[in-house]
Amino acid sequence: MTKSAGVDASKIEMLNMAPNLQEQMLFQKQVDASLVFNVTAYMNVASMGRDPSKDVTWMMYGDHGVSVYSNGVMVSQKLVKERPAAVGGLVRAINKALHEAVADPDAAIKVLTETEPLIKADIEKQRLVYAMKTVVLSPEQAEIGIGDVKDARMKQAIEQIAEVFELKTKPEVSAVFNRSFLPAITERKLKAAF
Repeated sequence: MTKSAGVDASKIEMLNMAPNLQEQMLFQKQVDASLVFNVTAYMNVASMGRDPSKDVTWMMYGDHGVSVYSNGVMVSQKLVKERPAAVGGLVRAINKALHEAVADPDAAIKVLTETEPLIKADIEKQRLVYAMKTVVLSPEQAEIGIGDVKDARMKQAIEQIAEVFELKTKPEVSAVFNRSFLPAITERKLKAAF
């Protein structure tokens, strides 16, 4: 991945650490940078009493030549074959929940705190809004709707992953992504209330 960003990987010293140490090590200047999931790290920084918008420089992979997609829904081929209606129902339920969370983050957090009373509602609302703004409500989502992918980008992502992990074969896009369960595009375009 460093190649696509024009960085010489041989000049980088990599250090493996427990995920809960990443932000601390950065602020203690024991590392110069950390590879993190931004939604988690953003709130970890905030919970340390720091301002994640000012105290950290965020560099998004997608801005530096990495084409991979992030979160998704995975089901077994057995479930797809034997219970396709269940797969379609799951996808529709996730789509509906995303619409509801974006339209009313307070209601989404209320449901979350009822399920998990030990969480901090104010932190989780901040995390939800940040995640929606930085990961979910993207220009690509506005174009093709939540849950879909662009085949050319997915193909490039597969090629990048195959290169990094030195895979002998590269699957076709259709082997890793199935859009047949997606609701219509008009039902997958999110509109935020924030």
